[in-house]
Amino acid sequence: MTIGSANEVDEFARGFGVEINPDRTDITGLAVGDCFNGFEDVGNAVTTVDCTEEHDSELLHVVTVPESVNEFPGEHREHLWLEPEDACLGTAFEDYVGEPYESSGWDVYTFRPTERAWAEGDRTIQCVVYSLEGESWTGSPSTGDAEVIPFVGPDDAPFEAPATTSPDTDPVES
Repeated sequence: MTIGSANEVDEFARGFGVEINPDRTDITGLAVGDCFNGFEDVGNAVTTVDCTEEHDSELLHVVTVPESVNEFPGEHREHLWLEPEDACLGTAFEDYVGEPYESSGWDVYTFRPTERAWAEGDRTIQCVVYSLEGESWTGSPSTGDAEVIPFVGPDDAPFEAPATTSPDTDPVES
């Protein structure tokens, strides 16, 4: 069996004792302005919430990799990701947050298509905003009503954005 559909991934994960949140959404299915809480352990799933509820991430922009990049950039051609990802920090960021990136108190991480998603035609990079001043917030920086929930103590660490998109898992056959 090749794992591909969400139901197949769920069934495979359950076989290893991983409980799946049925309310999760693949990050590529989000719209700009959707609020969510981190990534789950399986797949590229996030749990969306109403932006008035506490959350740690918000989709601020989606960039499409230029058609001139016809092969999957991968790790060995990292530079091909940089130009589209820079679009997350420029005008798109300022239009969304209402102030320049450098002085905003917000940061951005990007979610790139995996090699498998690229092969299936996904050329989008999701730009996700998170707070540098707290672990989570309510409201939205796009509407100016974001209220950051500050860190509680010296041992608290800021939200850690994913370093990179999680690698594809090899298909599993049974």
